[in-house]
Parts: sequence; structure tokens; C-alpha cells
Amino acid sequence: MGNRIFLIRHLATKFNHTGIIMGRQIDAPIMTSNYQSKQFTKKISQLKKRCQLEQNSPIIVSSPLKRCLQTARLARKEIKEKSSRIIIDNSFIETDMGDFSKENGSRLKKRYGEKLIHQWMYSPETFAFPGGESYHQVTKRVKRGLMHLVTQYRQRNIFIVTHVDIIKIILLKIVLRASFNYRRKILIPNGSISIVKILPKKEFLIEGININI
Repeated sequence: MGNRIFLIRHLATKFNHTGIIMGRQIDAPIMTSNYQSKQFTKKISQLKKRCQLEQNSPIIVSSPLKRCLQTARLARKEIKEKSSRIIIDNSFIETDMGDFSKENGSRLKKRYGEKLIHQWMYSPETFAFPGGESYHQVTKRVKRGLMHLVTQYRQRNIFIVTHVDIIKIILLKIVLRASFNYRRKILIPNGSISIVKILPKKEFLIEGININI
């Protein structure tokens, strides 16, 4: 099947169900639900067979946050790459959401007003979090990290366990070269896997988003 990048969003934490914004500041573990872990490992197992991963031992890369590392360990165990270390790469860490972290939507609207929240939701291309990163800054570090991986591991499949907006940046900004303002048009659930094929000259092709295996 050739070399591919498998983009995995971390499994759910309790904050994914409460509406509290984690950002980097809340380093929450994944929920200890046997169901979500079993469903995820089953998906990885089926992906392994479909893509014949044992013929091309994959590289496993993770955001340094706990929720991603725990998900990456589950994937590594199912791929049976026990000898492979998980590469922790800060290029794929969650967006620094600054003062938005640990808040919810209603409190943010009271503090910052409707206009800023609307910009965050519908015009993120030019948005910067108060006290944190802009999405332009995030795109630069993610692109730099991705190109480094593709160059260094050009003969390998690459698993990247990361966060929802990081995956959307890769799909929209880097692969499609489209505006990040379209991010609400793509659904990336917890534990989902999207596949990007690596083409010659560091070009890419989306093979599937939230694939059903």
C-alpha cells in the first residue's frame, strides 16, 4: 500500500464530555472505559491486517500529553511493536489555548464577549488565544514537525497520536492547502483514525477521514 501517515485522535477523557477546555494546561488521562479501549484496539488490529503493517514496522509519534501517550501505548501494544519506543514530539502538542484553558463556553462569552468567541468558532484562520498561540503559529510548528518526520522516516509508515485541531490543520492546511476556517466541516471523534498517503516530492493524498475498517 505504500507509506502512509495514520492520524489518531486520543481517546476520550472526562473533560471531552463536560465542555471544559483542556488545552495544554489540563493534562488529563483517558477514561478507563473497557469499551472505548476495546473498540480502539480492535480498530488498530483490523488496520494492521489491512495495511500489512508488519511488513513495514511503523514509527509511533505522540504529543507529550498524557491522553495521547496512553492512546499511543494501546496502539503500540496492538501493533505488537513492543521494542519500538514512542517518539514524543512537541510539534504535535495541543494548541496553547492560554486564558481559554479550564473554562467553558458560557464563562468565556461573559468574559470576552460574543464577537471573540464567534471568531474562534467561525474564523479561526486569523484567531489567537488570549495568552496563548495563534492558529498560524500552530500551523507552522505542525508543518515543520510533519516534514521532518516524512524526511527522516521516508521508508516507514508513521502513526501520529495527537489532538483534534492538530489533525484538522494537517488535513486542511498542509494536505488540501485550504483555509482553517473550514475546520467545523470535518468531524474528528476521539479514537478516530484518518489516513494520509505520502506521495513523491513531499506531497500528500487523503485516503480516508475517520475510516471504518
